Amino acid sequence: MRIRLWHPLIVGLCCLLPAPALARQTWTQVLMVEGQKNFVMAMHARDASTAFLVAGVDNGGNSEMQGHKTTNGTSFSRTTLPTASGAMAMIMFTAVAMLDANVLFLAGMEVSFPNFQNKIWRSTNGGGSWEVLTDDLDEMPERLVVLSDGTLVGTTAAGIFRVSGATVTAATIPALGDRSIAALQMLDDQVGYAAGGTGPTDDEPTIPYGDGFVLKTTDGGLTWSLLAEDLPFKAHTVFFLNQERGWVGGAGPSAGLLYRTTNGGGAFSPLTLPPHPEFDYEISMPWKINQHVDPTPPTDLVGVRFFDCNRGVALGIACIGGCDSDQPTYITLFWHTSDAGNTWEFDPDFETVMTGGQMMPEAKKLSAMLHLQFPGINAGFIAGQHAMVLRYSALNPEAEPGPPPATCAGGNNNNGNNTNNGTGDDPSGSDDGCGCRTGARGPAAPAGVLLLAVLAVLLVRRRRR
Repeated sequence: MRIRLWHPLIVGLCCLLPAPALARQTWTQVLMVEGQKNFVMAMHARDASTAFLVAGVDNGGNSEMQGHKTTNGTSFSRTTLPTASGAMAMIMFTAVAMLDANVLFLAGMEVSFPNFQNKIWRSTNGGGSWEVLTDDLDEMPERLVVLSDGTLVGTTAAGIFRVSGATVTAATIPALGDRSIAALQMLDDQVGYAAGGTGPTDDEPTIPYGDGFVLKTTDGGLTWSLLAEDLPFKAHTVFFLNQERGWVGGAGPSAGLLYRTTNGGGAFSPLTLPPHPEFDYEISMPWKINQHVDPTPPTDLVGVRFFDCNRGVALGIACIGGCDSDQPTYITLFWHTSDAGNTWEFDPDFETVMTGGQMMPEAKKLSAMLHLQFPGINAGFIAGQHAMVLRYSALNPEAEPGPPPATCAGGNNNNGNNTNNGTGDDPSGSDDGCGCRTGARGPAAPAGVLLLAVLAVLLVRRRRR
């Protein structure tokens, strides 16, 4: 039975984490709002300089939604967000999509307990002001992609929809049963992919992760067909470079998994990801405690992105403590590959900038980075707990990539000349959304919205986040 209920809970927001860095790259911390309950809920980077995010921030026991944007890629500033329609109402934002630097879309749920209204807002001045585009959605939107003409494709846990102008059209999809949708990518204006599976929920925490599936559309999101199913994990991220080669990853019953297809989804095969290396860390509380963490495999795959047939990056998280509790402890894993995912290399450089703040600055690496936003091969972002954003900028930039090749056979590059130059196109939709994707027990997923009183409303979905 599909769970589409919201339950009032005491607000618990995750924090933003610094992002991982590639070995050949420079990582810098460009935003942090310190606090274990502070969490980047939705983020989209249109290019290396232009990005917008929404963070849930604990403000004296209440949850505050904050909008942040950057126009230079190196610093974020506060910006306005849509306001609730009533004095006792608040909004939980779950997804953001950018058409360009000026035209932005936000999706979420407005809560005026016990009433809920699902909405999409639009800004045409870079977030300076907002208008309601539609409030005609039956369920809360969780993923949002904008096509080149401004049409939106979005997902809820149970379905897929399109918004053209202000008209909402429910897409035709196969029966999913108890499975839920948790990832969305549009390869272009016509071809796209969605993925998901089953997993634990707050009502049924013993359901194992699995029963993964991938859907495909070739008509701009109006109709979807089943491309693959029976994958041994719940898919939380999907990325296709072209209609031949794609990657899908998520949380399995005991570990995070990443699979690849080289024949358009006819078959998917597993890839091997190295664990997080062992490390020691020090916590002051107020006395100092030294802790050792053994090599740790990922609990969940939360992001994957490829720039050409060979080169790509992936993002995962691993639970290292309290995994069956309401307050698990996570570390982040960031990898890169130059052979289509046959082998991956863990990159430790991003963790060097996961510090700062007054509360245990050196322990910030114990955070879950859940958003992977890499619009190009030379620059990108990761974000998560502590409302932290880490930016990668290549020390030695590579040639700007061309359009993805129609096939990866013969030469694993984007221009058929075997020079192996990557692609920096931003295929709209990169698993963006609130980003609360977890394995065992995820980091207090997309934050809850607080009514100006005491309770917050937390989305209880089929546990993708």
